[in-house]
Amino acid sequence: MAHVASHSETSRLKLQTGALAWGLAAWMITRATASFAAAYALRFLEVGRTVGVPGYSPPQFTGLGQTLFGVWLRADALWYLRIATVGYGHELGAFAFFPMFPLIVRLFRPLFGGNELLAGLFVASVSCLVGYCLLYALVRRMHGPGAARAAVLGLAVFPTAFFLVAPYGEPVLLLAGSAALLAIVSGHSRWAAVAGGVAALSRPFGVLIALPMFLLSARSGKAKARWASGGPILAALGWAVYVGWKTGHFANILSVQALWQRQLANPLVTLARGASTWWQVRGTDLSVYFFFDLATAVFAVVLIAIAVKQRRWALASYGAAAVLVAFSSVFPPRPLLSFPRFVLAIFPLFAAYEVVPKKGRIPLALVSVALMFAATAAYVAARPVF
Repeated sequence: MAHVASHSETSRLKLQTGALAWGLAAWMITRATASFAAAYALRFLEVGRTVGVPGYSPPQFTGLGQTLFGVWLRADALWYLRIATVGYGHELGAFAFFPMFPLIVRLFRPLFGGNELLAGLFVASVSCLVGYCLLYALVRRMHGPGAARAAVLGLAVFPTAFFLVAPYGEPVLLLAGSAALLAIVSGHSRWAAVAGGVAALSRPFGVLIALPMFLLSARSGKAKARWASGGPILAALGWAVYVGWKTGHFANILSVQALWQRQLANPLVTLARGASTWWQVRGTDLSVYFFFDLATAVFAVVLIAIAVKQRRWALASYGAAAVLVAFSSVFPPRPLLSFPRFVLAIFPLFAAYEVVPKKGRIPLALVSVALMFAATAAYVAARPVF
């Protein structure tokens, strides 16, 4: 018995050490690439106009502060920071941005002198780091160390991984979703339910974590574990009720995306529409952005296909559900708008990088980092990337 206990302790220590080492390495890659790209954009690119958010004046920075911090005051980050500062109010469009990230930012804001951007960047970076560590631990426990390394490094160098250190909801989804699945496979049902609820309140895709939670818990045969998968569902229902209460109609949660000109679509034809729309704008300044949308959508489908081939059914089901949801809500003039960011929601499937031959891994990583540098610079320069 003592030998078994000692072996178990050794295995746990190796898992924790590996998770910290690889998670930290992955975080440093993402953080460094994003920071250098942002500084490059500010120095060498003509920065376009960032559309403001009604009722919100973001903090101002100059000099080094602008290079390090102010460059992230772009696009949806402004909405998250506005909510963290003044709340949702009664404007329905604001409820498209889920509450967990701005809530955490509000809690940390006093530690940064009331500056919500500094608090947001801190929350995002810490969430990203811990998320990488938990993702490594999850995938290693399920599929071994090779897949775990592939997952965190593949995600860390993905062209839009900079969103995981920017003031967005994605890093919280990475952390909470990884924690929920890890807790399920480790037999900690209560923590799984709580983490799953946090995931559901971080991004619209978060509620879908209930599907792999249920499939993984079914293997244990324990009813308590299966019930834990209800955590994300209950959290999402609670959010819907809150939105209805704040806006005066309990069906408003279903129509909030329409205010952002998104429409329901047949997910089976969305990819084809994305390809045809890109073809129509080829040769124009928009061509590269539409192609980026299409390429990341195809990439997501490939990740799901690899997971299916490897019979990783729980992860494949989550990826398929998330992609189908993304394909079902489109902005007609640009059907795959924001898909480069949506791909980050299927973070566990990045373990598929394990299939890349060893000789091709370093070249692929270098190309991917270069693309991340370019995508980050384009985002900071307020180009129509997303």
